[in-house]
Amino acid sequence: AIQSPTLIIWGEKDRVLHPDNAKIFNKFIKDSRVVILPNIGHIPMVEAPYESAAEVVKFIDALPIQQ
Repeated sequence: AIQSPTLIIWGEKDRVLHPDNAKIFNKFIKDSRVVILPNIGHIPMVEAPYESAAEVVKFIDALPIQQ
């Protein structure tokens, strides 16, 4: 099982895996967050690299700092 905070980025227009699957992933991955990118297909990091990277930065910035 995944034990770390997890960001799930999904494309709203994904025709390979329906975006509803993101909700299923979120349900079974503890401490996960879902971002659905509008008008993006199956490969968000290729189709929308800046938007994907911005979501990753927001996710990382929101993580608690461990010392």
